[in-house]
Amino acid sequence: MGYSAFQSRSELTRSERSAAATARAARAAREFLHTALRDGLRSLTLLVLADAGQARREPSSGEPARLSLPHGVQDGLTAALGAAVTDTPDTAPLCTLLRCAGPSTAV
Repeated sequence: MGYSAFQSRSELTRSERSAAATARAARAAREFLHTALRDGLRSLTLLVLADAGQARREPSSGEPARLSLPHGVQDGLTAALGAAVTDTPDTAPLCTLLRCAGPSTAV
């Protein structure tokens, strides 16, 4: 590691620590945004699936009602949402899932 005439070793260390802290903050912000985007996208997708008759409410005594999805849709939804909120998003699986839900879910 080279040093210029104007930089001391402690200044470089401080600079390196600052860069590492900035990188950690950026990573935390990105993870927070991915989670918020995934949650919002999941809610919207469930609304579309419910509108198409693919998601139904299951009443339960003493507990909040649960949402029931057809066999395989929950796994497909989890994978599609994961693909849609990455740093390089792929929305094709989500579009396919919504197209398969029925004609009223045109994307």
